[in-house]
Amino acid sequence: MTRLNSDLTAQISLCVVYVLFFSLIYFLLNTFGKYLIEKQYKTTELFRLESEWQIDETGVNIRYSTSNLNFSWRQIYNLKETKTHLLIFIGSMSTYVVPKSVLKHGDLEKIYAWKNAQAQK
Repeated sequence: MTRLNSDLTAQISLCVVYVLFFSLIYFLLNTFGKYLIEKQYKTTELFRLESEWQIDETGVNIRYSTSNLNFSWRQIYNLKETKTHLLIFIGSMSTYVVPKSVLKHGDLEKIYAWKNAQAQK
């Protein structure tokens, strides 16, 4: 019985060590990831440029002082919504974050309607 208790104690100790180790790794990666995002935001000029968003039945047009970006609804892979932003996925590698504050009343419903209409074609 003593050997069984000893083996069980060793296994529990090993599980605790694994949990602590992977929790530490997760915490460090999460913290480092947030640091990298913040650093990129501060050092990338495009993030600080004023932009004008136009969303209509043809798609999304984003105007910066230096360039224009246009995406038809056919190019838009997915839409996700948070409390404060609309995420527009262009393919699986690019995402544009639209602050909901730039959207007019009723725009969000129109966006989903246009995207759903395009998906049915």
